[in-house]
Amino acid sequence: MLKLICIAFLVTVLTLVAGQDSLDPAEYACASDINQEELLKKNDICSQCEKLHEEGIVFSLCKTNCFSTEYFEHCVKDLEEAKNEGKDAVTSHDSSTNGLINFIKKYN
Repeated sequence: MLKLICIAFLVTVLTLVAGQDSLDPAEYACASDINQEELLKKNDICSQCEKLHEEGIVFSLCKTNCFSTEYFEHCVKDLEEAKNEGKDAVTSHDSSTNGLINFIKKYN
């Protein structure tokens, strides 16, 4: 009996591990023939956006209707802005001065 339980547990774990590189399109309200690579990229965008905004609800809103809402578009824009913001940021002073200089540069 113990062997049977161990085998069932092992099969369950292996099934979960094997499925990590693919996503279920139905979970995102996408067509079943959507490209998995595209689905993974869009899912990653929503995941990064959730980390950027530090709000759990962002991921759910971002993936709604197969990533076709304004939330997804805003996430793409916000991530691009965050990426570009770091390129021109002043970092040679203390953090308070850096923040003030970067704020002024952003709004001038």
